[in-house]
Amino acid sequence: MPVIISTFAEELGSVWESIVTFFTGAGWIVVEALAALVIGIIVIRIVHALLRKILLKRTMDNTIANFVLTVVRFALWLFLFFIIASIINVPLTPLVTALGSIALAVGLALKDSLTNLANGVLLIAQKPFAEGQYVSIDGVEGTVKSVGLLTTELISPDNKKIIVPNSKITSACITNFSAKPTRRVDWEFSASYDSDVEKVKSVLLNVLASHEKILSDPAPMVRLKSQGASEIVFVARAWVNNADYWDVTWDINEQAFAALNDAGIEIPYPQLDVHIDDKKSKNKENGR
Repeated sequence: MPVIISTFAEELGSVWESIVTFFTGAGWIVVEALAALVIGIIVIRIVHALLRKILLKRTMDNTIANFVLTVVRFALWLFLFFIIASIINVPLTPLVTALGSIALAVGLALKDSLTNLANGVLLIAQKPFAEGQYVSIDGVEGTVKSVGLLTTELISPDNKKIIVPNSKITSACITNFSAKPTRRVDWEFSASYDSDVEKVKSVLLNVLASHEKILSDPAPMVRLKSQGASEIVFVARAWVNNADYWDVTWDINEQAFAALNDAGIEIPYPQLDVHIDDKKSKNKENGR
C-alpha cells in the first residue's frame, strides 16, 4: 500500500511539473490567446447587438444598416486577429505586408464588384429612388423591387425581372415617376380643318372636368397645338394623383373619342385627293 501511494505521489508530482513547465513556457501564451479569443468574441457580439439596436431606433434603411454592421464586424474581427497575433509573438510587419498583398490581389480580381459595391453605397445614401417606385434608368423602365449593394432589381410592367449593376445606375440618367405625389397627363387629339376650334376645346374641357380623379388645381387646359397636313392637333393637360395616372390616361382616351363623335366633330385620317385635268385627258385620247 505505501508503495502504491508513493508511486501515485510521484506521478502526480510529474504531472504538476509538466503543468508548471507548460505555463512557464509557450503554454501560457496559448492560454492568453484563447482567453483573448473568447473575450473578443463576446465583445464583438455585444457591440454588434448594441449597434443594431441603435440603427433600428434611427429607422435607417435595412440595406444601409446591414452594410454598416458588416463593415463594423469585419473591422472588429480584424482587430481581434492582430491582438491574438501579437500575443503569440507573430511578427506583425510581415503579416501586414502579406495581408496587403492579398487585399491588392483580391481588389484587382474583384474590381468590377467593388465598383458596384461603392456605387451601391452611394445609391443607398443618396436615395434617388426607393423600393416600390416606378423608374426609368438609361432606357430601362420598371418598378424597383430591391436596392442591393451590387445590383438593383426592377420588375417591368410585363412582369420581367431586370437586374441593373449599380455602377451603371450612378452614371445614367434616372427618371423617377413616383417621386412626387402628383403628375401631369398629356393627350393629343386631332380634328378636321372644318371643325370649330372653340367647340373642340369646350368638348375636351368638359370631358376633363367631369372625371372624378382629375385635380381641379392646377386646372385642366386644352389648346390648339399644331396644324398638320390634314388635321389640326389639340393638346390637353391635366394633373392627377400619381397612383391614378394610368387609369385617367386610358379613361380620357376613350371618353374624349366618344365625346368628339357625339359632338359631330370629325376625327380626320390620312387621305389623298386626286384631281384629273380633263383637257389633258382629252388630248391624250385624240393622240395629241
